[in-house]
Amino acid sequence: MFSLYENHSICAKLYKREVLITAFESIPFVYCNLAESYLFFFFIVLNSHKFIGINTPVYKYIINTGLTSGKKIDTLDKCKSICSSASVFTVIFDFLEKNNHTIKLNEEEITKIGENLLILAKQSIDQVEKNIIPELKEQAQEILLNYWGENIITVVKNKLNQNNK
Repeated sequence: MFSLYENHSICAKLYKREVLITAFESIPFVYCNLAESYLFFFFIVLNSHKFIGINTPVYKYIINTGLTSGKKIDTLDKCKSICSSASVFTVIFDFLEKNNHTIKLNEEEITKIGENLLILAKQSIDQVEKNIIPELKEQAQEILLNYWGENIITVVKNKLNQNNK
């Protein structure tokens, strides 16, 4: 289901109105400026019964032009925006936990969500470590920990250290 789609963008797709309404009603209010399309797509797929695709590209996504562009992070609000992608997974995992009797994801789907979580956590860590101005470094680290949690940050940093060896 969910893991079958590598492109989690909600752009360049047609949806039935009812699917979108049901999907968006399932999403609680959450502060999230990054990866929000991943969250939307998760609930859209969950509420869809049929998928039809074409091989013709109809949408060009430009990467690294916004918050993830590598520009200096000079405010704590920008730092919060970057770390807010963690909220996507909080919503997804809370939803799955509350609906575990009706929503069953297979192992591949759960693995794919976990992989995407680690990718976005790594992006947050990279942004905070490489692009935050020195005066905000300590506060930015706190924001990173508050959004992602110490366990996720530790797992990602350990994987990074293993890859650097």
